[in-house]
Amino acid sequence: MKALDEALTLLGPAGVTLMAKKCQFFQTSVEYLGHNTSPGGMRVHNKNLEALAKEGHPRTKTKLRSFLDMCNVYRRFVANYAQIAAPSNHLMTKAHGDTLMAFKETQAATFTRLSDALLHAPVLAHPRRATPFTIDVDACDTQLGCALLQEQLDSQLKPVGFYSRALQPEKRKYSATEKECLELVWAVLHLRHCVEGSRFTVRTEHECLRCIYRLKTATGRLLRWRLRLEEFDFEVKYKKGANHHFPDALLRIPLTGLDQKELDDDITCFLLSQAEGGMEASNFSAPVSPPPITAEELLRAKGADGRCQQLRSVIDSGKPTRFSLDEEGRLVRRQPTTDDMQVYIPEALRSRVMGLEHYPTSKGHPGVQRMYAAMKRFLYWESMIVDLYDFFRQCPPCAKNRLQ
Repeated sequence: MKALDEALTLLGPAGVTLMAKKCQFFQTSVEYLGHNTSPGGMRVHNKNLEALAKEGHPRTKTKLRSFLDMCNVYRRFVANYAQIAAPSNHLMTKAHGDTLMAFKETQAATFTRLSDALLHAPVLAHPRRATPFTIDVDACDTQLGCALLQEQLDSQLKPVGFYSRALQPEKRKYSATEKECLELVWAVLHLRHCVEGSRFTVRTEHECLRCIYRLKTATGRLLRWRLRLEEFDFEVKYKKGANHHFPDALLRIPLTGLDQKELDDDITCFLLSQAEGGMEASNFSAPVSPPPITAEELLRAKGADGRCQQLRSVIDSGKPTRFSLDEEGRLVRRQPTTDDMQVYIPEALRSRVMGLEHYPTSKGHPGVQRMYAAMKRFLYWESMIVDLYDFFRQCPPCAKNRLQ
């Protein structure tokens, strides 16, 4: 009762209201987002398992896509999920029509294996605040794998989750030490939400990782990765390969369809001017961050911009267009892929917008790709990426750094 009273007391000031008929109190397990959560751990919800048990072989791509999407939600419960689902994913390619023929023996077997794996999925432990985490890491020629573990109430290390990803072709040429270090960086960054702000342990079968902070001649990517890990508090321990089971299991079978996104291992560097950081003046004039753009300035610039007037006439004519006017009178565009609304920037304000994204100390003079990724979520104009490249080439501090 005390815990319930504290929870309800906190919900009131936050403006959260509860519908009594949808609330369940004093339950030993709770359904949340298709999972059944209890003090013993988290498992797939029973009603989804019942639907999965009755599911027959799909005959169309739409039904197969629905099945795979449901399975993807629970993929962390299934070891070697990507390898099991690969034959079914292959049926989603353009080589197969919208109507699927009868499953071949191999495809039927993998479909059944995937269903059985979810029907008998293991129970993952809940992460706990008071107990430090342990990350087991390992790497092979083509893949990275790690397991997040934590000591539970019974004083045993139990898995919280299993993770793996494929290596890009260019990274497969790295040395063994570089691959193991890359695995360490990826695992820590991927699990940042669990380990940040606390001390944790990393276990590896590659003993050289224990010496990475003592390297006096580290250069290039090893030095960059070492700096990237400085913000975390952890200890690297050596564990013999014969006892290093968890991450090894993720690498023994070659997997397909793994995460291949570029690893964000860049080091954020801040350039402090004399006014901001009290540093000595350098031999070049550092650009000053422009003042913020007000709503009135944006509306005035829109009224004087020819392209904005042209787009406004298209909106008024009722012709189909991705552009519209929002409640504040700003010209906005609906992004094709995400349907997010982007504010259209008139030509007169584009240099100031790019300066606000690049010059402030808090931004750290980001590169073109990082600026574009941050700006395209909310802003738009036709030549944005071209203008960003021109802007970046004309930045004196960035030009000086490229010459060093």
